[in-house]
Amino acid sequence: MEFQQTNNVEPTEISMEIPKKPKWTPPPPGVIKINCDAAFDHVSRKASIAAVFRENSSSCLHGISAPCWAPSADVAESYAIKLGLLNAKKCAFSKVIIESDSKAVINRLNSGVPSDLVTSAIEESIKILAKEFESCCFSFVSRSCNQLADWLAKSAKSEQDQVIWDPSILPAHLLYS
Repeated sequence: MEFQQTNNVEPTEISMEIPKKPKWTPPPPGVIKINCDAAFDHVSRKASIAAVFRENSSSCLHGISAPCWAPSADVAESYAIKLGLLNAKKCAFSKVIIESDSKAVINRLNSGVPSDLVTSAIEESIKILAKEFESCCFSFVSRSCNQLADWLAKSAKSEQDQVIWDPSILPAHLLYS
């Protein structure tokens, strides 16, 4: 009898939802979102850095990339953020959100906790530059939200100089990711 009772239990439905990858989200109106990334070769210490500029309508305004030398991946990521801010200043943007998939760099920029001497010097110059904007904040994003900046950084590996990328030649499938 016990066996029959436990055997008559109604099956319950199990939900197996697969978590969705985070996607890039547009900035508030009047704010430019700048996604920054670096591609770094630990052996040669060569890096390529990139920044992508987008507005509230999700339109990509342009991208910028450049080769550089860096002693570490963190330094390369910091250079990418600095490249984005310098270009934003040149374009006269007043309100910006900087996004990067380098959690360590973003945490240091937001907390003020110093790193090694080289990284600290670059990050201090970023903080000084950030004060020149009406509004500037630093935000960590997952790699899935930074794909276009990643693509630009990797594409810049073969470049000899800084490149301004027109949105019409950027991969359409990455424009909103």
